[in-house]
Amino acid sequence: MRITPDRIEEAAKELYLRALRDLPPDIKRGFEVLAARETGTTAKTVLATMIQNIAVAERTNNLLCQDTGIPIYNITIGRNVEVDGVALTAAIRRGCERATREGPLRSSIVHPLTRKNDHTSCGISVPVIHVGFSGAFDGLRIEMIPKGSGSENNSWLKMAIPAEGVDAIRTFVIDCVLGAGGRTCPPTIVGVGIGGTADLCVHLAKVAATRPLGSHCADAEGAALEGELSAAVNMLGIGPQGLGGDATAFGRVMSHFDVVRKAVIEHDGAVVKTIGDAVMAVFRSAADGLIAMLEVQRALAEPADGGMPLQLKAGLNTGPCIAVTLNDRLDYFGSTVNMAARLEGLSSGADVIISGSVYEDAKVRELIEAEGLSAVGFDMLLKGFEDERFELWRVSRH
Repeated sequence: MRITPDRIEEAAKELYLRALRDLPPDIKRGFEVLAARETGTTAKTVLATMIQNIAVAERTNNLLCQDTGIPIYNITIGRNVEVDGVALTAAIRRGCERATREGPLRSSIVHPLTRKNDHTSCGISVPVIHVGFSGAFDGLRIEMIPKGSGSENNSWLKMAIPAEGVDAIRTFVIDCVLGAGGRTCPPTIVGVGIGGTADLCVHLAKVAATRPLGSHCADAEGAALEGELSAAVNMLGIGPQGLGGDATAFGRVMSHFDVVRKAVIEHDGAVVKTIGDAVMAVFRSAADGLIAMLEVQRALAEPADGGMPLQLKAGLNTGPCIAVTLNDRLDYFGSTVNMAARLEGLSSGADVIISGSVYEDAKVRELIEAEGLSAVGFDMLLKGFEDERFELWRVSRH
């Protein structure tokens, strides 16, 4: 079977236009399911508007969004087919250009340095073309993905070391979704790639993001992790367009603030501010701060309501700082505060990282001994304090 460049060009053009106008059936069903389950008034309104937008685009043969994305073509060559590879890639580029002219479409592709736009949706190595092979069918298949610029701008890569384990993957994915917030125009399909080289890992994430909704990772361990991450992401309460989602899910995430506030107050402290899902608190004594954080970690890890366990990363430092009043709120600044923020990132969520000055506090030493706590010392450089290695301690319950 010989496939001519003209047929490939026409298919590339039509697929680009169709992808921008018609959502696949599984995505439309996904919107219907979300709308049926949503309980938040604002989120319901936003979803209803999005569903209406989908219907209007189909009815009027119009675009779903003005963002025409970065064109990606996945080519799968099957058995018993004859095709010229060089002519194939040239034909796809011509089809992409024609779709932009004949649509007409707004071209989102510019030169990465000069920002020059040729208004063809083509550029250096764009459209992106992936070629693969399959023995499962005869012929050639073309899949077109107009990758939205907003979601592409919220793509991340982390090269972890083996010692960090699966927990590093969980933390990274959740932090990325939180960091993206509403900038990806949620509801969002979160594609995660794990393993291999950097370029392979990112490609695997793209493949995961374009699987049919409801499908699962073919690897059993991957499928289990996928389920955990899906549940955690859906608890973040970001919601459609970042305006807040289901009230129950949002309440579950917000409940950890109540646990923290309660422990802080009970141990003679005060919450200074919250930043995203983080909390900054002050205490009259370092020992009060340490026992409060350990109690919060236990309460979140073993929730009384039987809900999903949460981990709290915690760091504790003591020393002089600058106290100021901003917008009628008391806030704290200085190297003591900055160091405490660095320590939190070293915590596993089941321990509290304390500075040497905290560990040397007599009441802290008494607390560690009286409670039978584990205290393991280590030293390292901290970001922003590159000229000095700090003695730190990892404190946890046995």
